[in-house]
Amino acid sequence: MLADLLQECKALQTLDLNSSNFGAEGSGSLAGVLGEGKALENLVLCNNILGAEGVGRLAGVLGECKALVCLDLRDNDMGAEACGRAGGVSGPGSGKLAEYLGECKALDRLYLRNNNLGAAGMGKLAGVLGECKALQTVDLNENDIGAEGAGRLADSLGECKALEFLFLNANNIGEEGAEKLANMLPECKALTRLVFSKNNIGAEGMGACEAGAGRLAHVLRECKALTNFSLRDNTIGDEGIGKLVGGLRCCKALQYLYLAENDIGDAGAESPARALGSLRRLACLSMTDNKLGPWGAGKLAEALGECKELDSLLFRGNKIGGKGAWSAAGAVKECKLLSSLDFSNNEIGDEGARRLAGVLGTFNILTSLDLSSNGSGVAFGGAWGMQVADSSILVGQQD
Repeated sequence: MLADLLQECKALQTLDLNSSNFGAEGSGSLAGVLGEGKALENLVLCNNILGAEGVGRLAGVLGECKALVCLDLRDNDMGAEACGRAGGVSGPGSGKLAEYLGECKALDRLYLRNNNLGAAGMGKLAGVLGECKALQTVDLNENDIGAEGAGRLADSLGECKALEFLFLNANNIGEEGAEKLANMLPECKALTRLVFSKNNIGAEGMGACEAGAGRLAHVLRECKALTNFSLRDNTIGDEGIGKLVGGLRCCKALQYLYLAENDIGDAGAESPARALGSLRRLACLSMTDNKLGPWGAGKLAEALGECKELDSLLFRGNKIGGKGAWSAAGAVKECKLLSSLDFSNNEIGDEGARRLAGVLGTFNILTSLDLSSNGSGVAFGGAWGMQVADSSILVGQQD
């Protein structure tokens, strides 16, 4: 039995039971021995069908794991019930996560992705997060916390002075929730990575760039340590990206910027182009699946010519055509560290490929080039197939 084995491992520091499918019933046996794990630092229990009952059983003994620095409960469908206070009832099997998590003073990584927490669960957990002063990473992706839950989280963020990584992907936060979070995120001076994708914040969630009060543009201004920002799939459009620019200019440490799937067209491209030149440390820009045409792609790439550390340029799924691909590639040819280009699904065609071939030969360290799904066949591959050596290349009609 696993429980018997663990009882003998008094010096155990890491326990990884990822995808072991022991469920709520098996969690009872595990809880019985976890309290003996005085040296336990890393506990990985993701994807185990624990549910509220299973997490409740384990929560009661977490307070005994004083050395715990990492708790991974992703993909367990624990719901809001597992988070709430236990109402004074004590003992293994009766605990709730919020009641005991505050006892883990050394905790610096907490992963709760895809647990159906909702606004209620977030509300119950928010207060205790502020008690975990060492927290550096919080993963709340895919929990549908909504604007209400975002507001409760914001109330505790001011206490998380060590927070570096915050993952809020796919939470239906919306404009209102974005505003609540943006008011408090600047308190997290150590924040280096913010994932805010798939939250339907729209253009209004950006705020007016002149005022910058309570919106994401304000966050970008104040979070000076931010190196990685993802705003993918938020329907911000040309208007929203225009409002964001004032904040982007201040992100001097930014290295990774993801703006994919945001309905940004040529009109919107001019705004980030004005800011990109000041982001001298930028290594990756993703504009995939937007509405860029030849002019927009060229304008963005022209600004990127100042980003000498650029490593990856991702323009997949736009309508830049052969002219856009050629002009974009030409504009960034001075970026000597560029190793990855994605121009797939852009209606480049054979003639565009031929023009592109002459430019691609100047990229000496290019290792990944995606030109698939561009309405071209053998002629496309023949146009440049020998130009880039030792590279991973995708061409022609691929879906």
